[in-house]
Amino acid sequence: MALKNRLVCSSALTLMVAAGLVLSGTMRAEAFNITTATTDPVTSGDTGGTLSSDNKHTITSTGSIAAEGLSNANAGFCSIIQMRLMSFSLTGLIGVLDENSDRSTKYDTSNKTGLLATGGDYDILLGASARIYLTDAGGRTDNDGDGVADGLLDDNGDFVAGAFARDTARTGLAITNALTGNVTASAGSLMEVHGNDSFAVRLTGALTGYLNLESNLFMLGSATNPGDAAALSIEADVSEFVRLGAVTAWGENIRGLSVNADIAKSLQLEGRIQTYGFGSLAVNNRGLGAE
Repeated sequence: MALKNRLVCSSALTLMVAAGLVLSGTMRAEAFNITTATTDPVTSGDTGGTLSSDNKHTITSTGSIAAEGLSNANAGFCSIIQMRLMSFSLTGLIGVLDENSDRSTKYDTSNKTGLLATGGDYDILLGASARIYLTDAGGRTDNDGDGVADGLLDDNGDFVAGAFARDTARTGLAITNALTGNVTASAGSLMEVHGNDSFAVRLTGALTGYLNLESNLFMLGSATNPGDAAALSIEADVSEFVRLGAVTAWGENIRGLSVNADIAKSLQLEGRIQTYGFGSLAVNNRGLGAE
């Protein structure tokens, strides 16, 4: 049986521990149903698909949005804009690529969001196979040859010592305006973001409903100031409960969980929240070392 730690939140509880899809809330008679790979951003307010029988915008397990950068700032690769009387279901992939397939061209994917929900009246469901990725191609590198990663190459190919991520202001799932509905990320799903001053999940619009994130949240990046980066940041009120699964966050000043708003019922921790301020942990014959 999974261990459940329950934190009942008072009205003043504060815990410090560009989008692939935009979901919007205007009334429409259509819904998108993505069953194959696409490299184009998708917006709920601009789709010619036929309304599915269950009134869902859907990205199935065989479907994906994997876009190579975006020219417009603060954009969503998948955007749900002020949508009403529908719901959104993701069992496939939303990915933001920062280089092309042969790695000859680099993209600045700062100010990008994987799934952007701008408010309305609908549920959001991420199934067990759902993935949202905003990651750096190539990862961190070992520049001094000691076997420990100590920085990475920027978009120009220059080594930046101590860096955890290339780009800034990236978000996996962002809810930016008041939303009436429930948000669920099932166990087995994953949201992974590499970015400075970035978030795996960020709530800045009030949620009338619950936030059930039993998924894995992974953040890699640094914060200019404490609180500027977190795996989960709750900055607007939630009328029901918040449930959180496994969380891992690496980087200077980064937080696993940051709550700066009211949660009306409870905060339930189903897994571990792990944060690391070091770039790597290594064990040798002298014991545990950190850089």
